[in-house]
Amino acid sequence: MKAKLKSLLQSDLLINSGMIFSASFFGALFMFVSNLVLSRVFGPADFGMYKTVLGLFMFVPALVDFGGSATLTKYIAEFLAKKEERKINYLVRFFFSVKVTASFVVGGLAYLFRSEIAVVFLKDASLAYLVLPGAVLAVFAVFELSKPVVTGFQKFKLLSVSNFLSAGAIGVASVVLGYYWGVYWAIVGWAVGYFIGNLINFKFMVDWGLFRKVERFDIMSVLRRYSLPMYGMYLLNMFNVVIIPVLSLFFAPVLIGYYGFAWTFYAGILLIPAALSRVLFPKISELIGRNDLRGAQNILKKIFLYYSIIVLVGIVGVLFLSEFVVMSVAPMYLPGLFIFKVLNITGLLLGYLFILNGYYNGTGQVKKSILSMVIYNVLLLIVSFWIM
Repeated sequence: MKAKLKSLLQSDLLINSGMIFSASFFGALFMFVSNLVLSRVFGPADFGMYKTVLGLFMFVPALVDFGGSATLTKYIAEFLAKKEERKINYLVRFFFSVKVTASFVVGGLAYLFRSEIAVVFLKDASLAYLVLPGAVLAVFAVFELSKPVVTGFQKFKLLSVSNFLSAGAIGVASVVLGYYWGVYWAIVGWAVGYFIGNLINFKFMVDWGLFRKVERFDIMSVLRRYSLPMYGMYLLNMFNVVIIPVLSLFFAPVLIGYYGFAWTFYAGILLIPAALSRVLFPKISELIGRNDLRGAQNILKKIFLYYSIIVLVGIVGVLFLSEFVVMSVAPMYLPGLFIFKVLNITGLLLGYLFILNGYYNGTGQVKKSILSMVIYNVLLLIVSFWIM
C-alpha cells in the first residue's frame, strides 16, 4: 500500500498537476489582492462597472475562438505521437490567423457601437468611453491562444510560468493603472498582462519552428468533426466570465458585491480541478492516439481519487473556517457569509464536472463534453439565484 501511494505521489500526472496548480494558485493570489484593492479604491459603483466591462469583453475571445483552443491542444498532442510535426505548424498558423482577424473585427464593431453597448450593459450612455479599453482587451486576449499550444506539447513547466506571469502582470498592472487613473486604465492593465504573460510561449513557438515549414492537410474536416462542435462547449465554459454581468441585471449592487467577493474564492477553488483537467486532456489525447482506451480510463480514476480527498478536506474547511477567513481578509463582506459558504462548497462539488469534461475532450466525445458543461452552468446558475 505504501509503495502504491509513493508511486502515485511521484507520478508525472500528479507532479504536472501540482506544478500547474501551484503557479495558478500564486497567480490567483495576485488576482485576489488586486480585486480587493480595486474594490476599495473604486467603491461599489465603479467596481461594478469594472467587473461588468471585464465580463463582457473577456467573453469576446470565446466568441472568436471557433474551437481553436481545444483543437490545438488535442491535435498537437496527437500529431506529436504520430511524428507529424509539420502538420502542427499548419494547424497553429490557421487558428492564429482566424482569431486575430475575428478579434479585430469584433473589437472594431464594439467601438463603433460603444454608445449602444454602454446603454444596454452599463445603463448610461456617458460611460461609452469604457468600451474602448474593453475592445483593446478583447484584441490582446489573442495572445492567450499560445497556452493551448504549449499544453498540447505538454510543456507544463512553461505553462505554469506563463500562467503565473499572466496573473501577476494583470494584477500589478490593473492595480497600478487603476489606482492612479481609474477604471479605464485598470481594464487596459488586463491587456498589458495578457501580452507580458504569453511572451515566453511565443518564444517557445518561434524556437520550435512553428511558423516555418508547414504540411497542409484537410483542416476543414477537423473543423467539422471536432472544432466547431467544441466551439459550443467552449462558449459554455466561458459562462463563468459573464455570470456576474448577468446577475447584475437582477440584483442590487451590494448583493453583487457580496457575490463578487465570494466568487474570488470560488475561482481559486476551481483552479484545482482546472489544473487536473488541463493535464488530463493532452495525456488522454496521447493515449487515444495510441488506441489505449483502458489506460485513459485508469488515469481518469486516479484523478477522481486525488480530487475526492481535496473535496472532503475543502468542505470541512469552508464550513468551519469561512467566518474567520472573511473576518480576517475583508470584514465588510460578513453579511454575505451565507453566499460565501454555499458558493464555495458548490465550486468544490462542480469540480468533478470540470475533470470529466477534460476526459471527454481528450477522448473526442464532444456531445458528452458539451452536456457536462451544460449541467455545470445550469447548476451554477440555479445555486447563484438561490443564494442571492
